[in-house]
Amino acid sequence: MNKKNPTDVIAFNYPQTSPLRVGDIYISLDAALANSRNYCLKFETEILILSIHGALHIAGHDDSTKTLRRKMNIKTLKIIKTIFDKII
Repeated sequence: MNKKNPTDVIAFNYPQTSPLRVGDIYISLDAALANSRNYCLKFETEILILSIHGALHIAGHDDSTKTLRRKMNIKTLKIIKTIFDKII
């Protein structure tokens, strides 16, 4: 990934041969735990954030610049809000 820090989530797209399997998302549990501590979040919340982040990558979103990363983070928060609004 050409980064100095460990990657917390990585996503791989598959060729569009099946509508049921579009990609894989891999989450580093060690990085997720560190993130949850750094951001004062529950571990489960950080896993949700990273899962959504990975899904956004599979959907074609890019976070290669600060501006794009900020846009992805805002989209992630909107998705989380939607999920919790429907549950509560």
